[in-house]
Amino acid sequence: CFVCDFQEPLITAHDHHRKPRAFGGSDESKNRVWLCASCHARLHRVQEFLTQGQTASAYELCSSVFPTNSKARGQLWTLANEAAEAEQEVRGAFDLHRTHTTVNLKIDRDVWTAIKAAAKDNKMSATVFAVELLRKAVKG
Repeated sequence: CFVCDFQEPLITAHDHHRKPRAFGGSDESKNRVWLCASCHARLHRVQEFLTQGQTASAYELCSSVFPTNSKARGQLWTLANEAAEAEQEVRGAFDLHRTHTTVNLKIDRDVWTAIKAAAKDNKMSATVFAVELLRKAVKG
């Protein structure tokens, strides 16, 4: 295993792409490493924490899995960061082309009642009216 040096039989080892193919990685040998199943699962969990901005949790997981093996901890951290960066790069490019974003706002009950009344007066749904209010507020 590239991370923990476990001698995993090749038939059960996982072929991991340092930069995932889904995010533009190639099948070239320099982009691939062999991992045991445990390290592969850990890597993707650390990657998940990193892409969610939970760096402390990602580091804590690496440290708890390999508290005394700094080489393995470093390998796991490096591979997870490579995958997270590739994912964020692709998602960032995708987000540039988005035209809509879903927003969940908590609105006081009295405010929502007022929005519904105003929407009814304007012959609109309360949700559409609330979106229009938000657009006007953002534009100034």
